[in-house]
Amino acid sequence: MSAVTREELLLRLFGSDAYMNAFADYYIRGLEVAINAFSVFEDLLQNNASCAIPDMQVEQWRERVIPNFKGMQQNAREAKDNLLRGKTSTMRSAAGNLRGISKDMDGIGWDWWREIDSSYWKQYVEYSNIAEQMGSNIYYTLSNYWHSGEVIKESITGPVSEAELRAQLKPGETYPI
Repeated sequence: MSAVTREELLLRLFGSDAYMNAFADYYIRGLEVAINAFSVFEDLLQNNASCAIPDMQVEQWRERVIPNFKGMQQNAREAKDNLLRGKTSTMRSAAGNLRGISKDMDGIGWDWWREIDSSYWKQYVEYSNIAEQMGSNIYYTLSNYWHSGEVIKESITGPVSEAELRAQLKPGETYPI
């Protein structure tokens, strides 16, 4: 497949409704895992007064992070709804919110995750990593931020199979375009 063809099909994929909905689903699920995990931790905290997690960290998660995560979930749901009406700006916003989450989390501790079953963390990381990669691809595509040839670099976009790309061919197009 030529680089030009691959680039065109990647842009179609990253701007497709199916790809954007899949991103939103991973995003919502990852946030849900974190919210549920913190709830499990809070239950543990109430039953275990000797927990060594600093009160400030717990309060930041309770008062700041969890409400933000719930708002981000709602934004992703709205993005899916708006996508049905052909509006992609909310999806671009949701993807941008995810891209900025690491900056928002500076100075907020993650120690409490060690106090609960590690399966929560593993699931959160799995969903979040997938959503982060997809969200970045969507954000760059919808914002027209890709530099020439950049979208074909798997080190930036993550791997995409040729079968996924072929599925982006328009009716009547033949491979290669």
